[in-house]
Amino acid sequence: MRTKTTLYILVIMLFILLGIVYAVETYIPQVSVTTIESEALAGFFDSSTMVQLSDWHFIGIGWRERQVLETVEAIHPALILMTGDYIDYGIDFDQLRECFRRLRRIAPVIAILGNNDDFCRDSLRRICAETGIELLRNQTARLVHGADTVYIVGTGDNTRWRDNYYLAVKGLTPDNRRIVLAHAPAIAEMIDSSGVELILSGHIHGGQIVFPIVGALYSNRTPYVSRVYWEGLYSVHGMPVYSNRGIGTSDLPIRFLSRPEIAVFSFVPTESMERPAGIKE
Repeated sequence: MRTKTTLYILVIMLFILLGIVYAVETYIPQVSVTTIESEALAGFFDSSTMVQLSDWHFIGIGWRERQVLETVEAIHPALILMTGDYIDYGIDFDQLRECFRRLRRIAPVIAILGNNDDFCRDSLRRICAETGIELLRNQTARLVHGADTVYIVGTGDNTRWRDNYYLAVKGLTPDNRRIVLAHAPAIAEMIDSSGVELILSGHIHGGQIVFPIVGALYSNRTPYVSRVYWEGLYSVHGMPVYSNRGIGTSDLPIRFLSRPEIAVFSFVPTESMERPAGIKE
């Protein structure tokens, strides 16, 4: 009898533990801070930070989304950049509008579309226009801060071959320093590095469900590149490329060892720091 009671207790404790792990890994966003070495961006942002958000897979403003909004508000960045996949089945567009409105109150927001957004792009254009978010599709936005200028280059969805980087940068010179937004990090293998200070992307969700030793269950691989840029900072052809784990989930409503991510970037002048920790070649 005692053995059976002990077994029941252990089973209950296991389910409680699994519930905690599920809640933490799937719903509690993690702030990652990355320092990028760049004269142009250090001059433009001064001591301010920039935030990247990606892959919301938004249905409504739930606990996770409120945590993201409150955390970004506390960070108080100078700029918010978003790299696509806002839409998911059952989305409440009114709540998405409110989410975007709250983000725009925090800082200027520039966004691009992802593959999930393809069939709702007109609705997203309207919501972005209504909330003051600048939506780029193979376009460039020029940002000026004092004497410093930075260009934000936003491509179309490069998982469906709707991107045209060279159309977006038409008229720019190699001296025009830029941050490139592309839904998938595959863009890094396709473009000229001239003027590129940083590439921001998402799409892969960091694997979303990652098992020790075995690896990721959810690869979301783009077939025409040489590798998967799972998460974090990489160097590709000399360009810093950041692959964001994103906020929401796709296919399965669970994350494991790949928590929702709020990526925060600070910038320092060239050669003022050692090689960034964790950068992958």
